[in-house]
Order: sequence, then C-alpha cells, then structure tokens
Amino acid sequence: MLCPRSVTTFSNVLPCAVILFVAFVSSTTARQGVDKGDPSDGSDVAIDQPLTEATDWFLTEQEITDSRGGAPRDGLSVYTEGNAITSFTVPNEFFNSVYDDLSVVGDGQRVLITAYESALIPFKPDVDVSGATTGYQNVFAGIVERGGQVNILSWANLLERSSVEVRNVINSLPPSPVNDARALFIFDDRLSTISSSHHQKTIVIAATSSSGHDDHPVAYVGGIDLTNDRWDNIYHNSSTLRDAGGITKDFKGWIDGHIRIHGPAAKDVANNHLSRWNSDYMPTRGLEDDMLSFNNPPYYKLDPLDYASSTNKSTLGKQSVQIVRTFSCKYEHYTEFAPHGETSLLQARIKAIQNARGAAFPKKAAKQKVFVTCTKCNGGKQIMYLRSDIEMEFVSKDVIESSNES
Repeated sequence: MLCPRSVTTFSNVLPCAVILFVAFVSSTTARQGVDKGDPSDGSDVAIDQPLTEATDWFLTEQEITDSRGGAPRDGLSVYTEGNAITSFTVPNEFFNSVYDDLSVVGDGQRVLITAYESALIPFKPDVDVSGATTGYQNVFAGIVERGGQVNILSWANLLERSSVEVRNVINSLPPSPVNDARALFIFDDRLSTISSSHHQKTIVIAATSSSGHDDHPVAYVGGIDLTNDRWDNIYHNSSTLRDAGGITKDFKGWIDGHIRIHGPAAKDVANNHLSRWNSDYMPTRGLEDDMLSFNNPPYYKLDPLDYASSTNKSTLGKQSVQIVRTFSCKYEHYTEFAPHGETSLLQARIKAIQNARGAAFPKKAAKQKVFVTCTKCNGGKQIMYLRSDIEMEFVSKDVIESSNES
C-alpha cells in the first residue's frame, strides 16, 4: 500500500509503515508538549490499494505459450484456486513438516521427488541426531515397508558425490511386504551444457487413486534440499548439533525458504515430475555417466495422477497458485514437455515487477543495479533492470526498462 501522507523530513521512498511510524512519534511528542505534530493515528488516511486479483499478477495462458516459443503447455493449469499454503522461512520447520508427512505415507500412496542434491542426513537432529528414526534412508525405508512407492529424480551433479551414496541406498531397499511397492532413484543429466543444472526441489505426496470430490495431493516447492548444510534453526546456534548429525559440510548455517501446498497446484508439481520422468529420451546414457557412477538401473514409466477432484479449484484453502518454470530452449530433447524451452519463471517476475504499486526492495545491496538477463527462445535478448540507487525505493513501470537486441 502507498501512503499519501506528507512527511517533509523523509522522502517518499520509505514504506508506508515507516512513514506512519514517524508521524506517530511526531504526534506523540506533540502531546507531551515538546513539539507540535499531527494528532492523527493514521486511520483518516486514504490508502492507495495495489492490485489484489490473482489474474493481475499471473501470466495468462497466451503469455505462458509465448514463454515456451509458441508451444502450448499441457498437463499444468494456467493457475489454480483454493490451495492451502504453509510457508517455511526456517529450515528446521521445513524438515519437521516433511518428516511428519512422509512418516505416515503407506499403502495406496506414492512420493515423487525432484532433487538438486541429496545426502543421508537426519531430518530431525535435535531429537534424533543419529538418524535412527528420522534419517533419510530410514524415512524412505519406512514408506516402502508400509506399502508406499517412491520415485526420486535427481540432477547428476558432477561436484557432489553424496547423491550417488543416496542412490545406492535407496535402490537397495527391498520391495514392500505389503504390496511389492518399491523405491527407485535415478539421475537426470538432460541439460543443454555441462554447467547447467536441474534446480527443481519438489516433493509430492499423492494417492495412487482417489475418488474424493475435494481430495488433492500435498507438494513442497522451494529452495531447500534434503541434503547437507540445510538443516538449521532460526538462531543459527546449533553448530555442535549439526556437526554431530553429519549435516555440516561447506556452510555453518543456512537460510532459505519453502512452501507446502495442499490443493490442485500440487497436481501441477506432480505432473512436472511425471513429464520429466516419463520422457522417451532417457538420461545418463553416455560413457562419462558410467565412469562417474551416474548410470541408472532399468526403470519404468509412471502412471499419471488418478484423482476425481478438480485440476484447478478446491475449497481446502484461499491461495491461488501458478507454477512457472525454466527449461532451456537450446536443449533438443525436452520434446514432450518443452520442445522450445520455457521461460515462464522470468516472465512472471517481470510482470510482477511491472505491476508493483507499493514498496519493492531489491535483493542486491544499495547503490547497485540489479540485472536480469535472458536469451529468449526466439534468439533475441531481453534485458530488464531495476535501479537501486538508494536502500529502499518504490518501483513502478517508469523505472523498469526493457529492450530487444539481435
């Protein structure tokens, strides 16, 4: 929200809450007889309301198609409504939630994971530092033992070997005594260059079949992997515990975010996993993969989701969600799901910044320009930058510049 109050000692680059605080301090001082001030508590101030409809911020179906080089996107909704969203800004809260969800998965359910990196770490080292109960391998062994199916699709990361160890452990788990369900971990190296990466970090818990009118999967999407270094608390004061649990590797602490989705958007996350897993072009088929132990065992295509509920509406929550992604237009084997690549993530960010009506805080430090550059699938180049000449700045269309270059 923008605050129209005039405060002569501050420029209007400050957020409304700060301006109102200054006015409140001024008026309080006046009541104490020190100075004259505005006695208003701010309730009389007219507020300039920003855009609040989801459709104002989300990409349209045509904009998504354009971001894919003209190829329509199948299997994912343009956006979904009625999702229940839980956000995690502290890693241990994310790990606690993931453990709670996975520890009850069993017969009639499956778990689909896309990973950047994995490691055999405890999910709850504060209560189980050895991982005897909450360790990676024991969590997934328990799922299979109870009859749940697990399919993990991980980037073949040349710089990290912990995922190879996880692959070996997961693929050696015996089939379920309940229904012969299995766990399978495969590597994915289908990328345009050796320096590219699969950076998707998702977990989906879905029913193998559901006839419920408003039954939907659960999905986790965000920036935290089930791997080394990530577990931490809000105070960053658990170095001894992290060391004892084998969590610490390169960093002494971690800050990142994740969200839990319960609703139709989780189906979009699942279908993203399924489209990559079920591609006819199989990953890790080169000699270098054999030499680096990224070779995959024989694996099978996965069944599509089987839900009777809506693909885009629910009454479980109040949040609307749009799934946006990045796939390189330079890679020729995304034939089934992104034949000309996809830059919907970049386009969604640009649209959001252009819609800004309130305070926007650049991620980079003050007095720097923040550049976002993308080589688009049509061969052109789009450059978008924000000015951040001061620490806090209102951003609107007049400070966004874009151009196309051949």
